[in-house]
Amino acid sequence: MENGTRKHNITGFSRIYNIDARECVPDSVVFEVEKILAGSLPAAAVLEKTLFGLKDKMWDLQSSYFELINRWPLPYDFMNHSLREVGDIAALMALLIRVIPIVSKQSPKSEDDGEYKLGRYISDRNDPFYAGRPHIELFSDKIRSAGPNEEVFRKNCVTTLIHELSHAVMDPLNYHGIAANRSTYEGYTDPNVNNGKLSFYTFREESLADTMMFLVVNAAQKGIRNQYFNQKKFSLYDKLRKKPLEYKASLSFLDRRPDFGGWIRAKASGADLIPASVARAWMVDLYNHIVGSAFFLNEDPSLPWV
Repeated sequence: MENGTRKHNITGFSRIYNIDARECVPDSVVFEVEKILAGSLPAAAVLEKTLFGLKDKMWDLQSSYFELINRWPLPYDFMNHSLREVGDIAALMALLIRVIPIVSKQSPKSEDDGEYKLGRYISDRNDPFYAGRPHIELFSDKIRSAGPNEEVFRKNCVTTLIHELSHAVMDPLNYHGIAANRSTYEGYTDPNVNNGKLSFYTFREESLADTMMFLVVNAAQKGIRNQYFNQKKFSLYDKLRKKPLEYKASLSFLDRRPDFGGWIRAKASGADLIPASVARAWMVDLYNHIVGSAFFLNEDPSLPWV
């Protein structure tokens, strides 16, 4: 205890492990995220019951809750199900937050994403330090600079963690899938969009991740949701308006129910590969919509996330 305040233990019981950060993101951030996820679930009082209900629709394994959260990868059948309902997304996040290591660390010196790169989800299964699992990094120095007081710091940690969990939800490797098409999509660019510096993969992935984060927080219990939406300084909607292009794109999807499962399949299956011409047409159309030269978004109804 120092001055009546408990020091955060950065090495022991923590749900968030410190690597080299000067300050560790506190465990209360994980607890807050779990409260948000519980409020987004249809039966928030008993998480196990909700997950069993989810299993009836989406899982191919008759097993206990304990077995579900300890089985890796998770047996979600992403090839045969859409993923539109916030409750289903929250249930997957509730499982993933228990099996994916979360660390706080200094932002990489090579990072070139400015204040908006507050964390990252790493899908790589080859790092023995993480026992062959993906992991989430929270850059506490960047998060601190984005919100100097403790309340803003904690809330930015919460929304960053949910955003990174959104990437985990959309990672086919977490469900016995493969990431066959990612490098192909990263090669899709268009000179009419951000001077050709933005890939289709980043545009699509980041906009859907922020959309998922926004929808999950908006579905939380009223007392928690109001902390984020009823105070302008914490308004996620206002934050989205100020973000770079690839994040700001999510503003076009907040009043819809995108099929996140379709995007997972598009990343994993050769049969669902999005052709370059279709991807580039979507990028140009959305870019024109965002920058204001096109009032309507004429999205191709055959795109897998629509």
